[in-house]
Amino acid sequence: MKRKRKKTKGNRKWVIAAVIIVTIFVVIAAASYLNQQSEPPKKEAKDYFRVVNATINDADPVEMNDTTILSVKIYGISFMLQAVGGDAHDVAVMGWAYAQTVPIGIMSEGEFSFVTQMSPRPYGIYTEINEEGKFSMEIRIISREAEGKITIYF
Repeated sequence: MKRKRKKTKGNRKWVIAAVIIVTIFVVIAAASYLNQQSEPPKKEAKDYFRVVNATINDADPVEMNDTTILSVKIYGISFMLQAVGGDAHDVAVMGWAYAQTVPIGIMSEGEFSFVTQMSPRPYGIYTEINEEGKFSMEIRIISREAEGKITIYF
């Protein structure tokens, strides 16, 4: 005569394994949530970085009156970027109008980095002359510490 097996031992092992797996997933989800919550908010890029010596390297006049250019389409710019709010990590100047993103990396406080961006023709940024007789353009800068748009004037 054959002996009957008890099914409770096999079921108990599966239940224990399922409880362990669910517990692991809950711990991972909680740790991930807490890690996301602990990141401090980023500062505004305009307060953390400074742009100096901005230059239009390539542009076409769009509208003129007599001898004054009233609007241009910008294809290339260059400028010096300075970290003024502290050390900056994973710094990048984001692309615009098909211009490539420029990765800079780490910048110490007060350090300058030269940035050049070019957009292929016919893509570019259209801008008009302002009251002070300057052209302006927004660029987007990101880092671990700060993020946002900065208006530069030419």
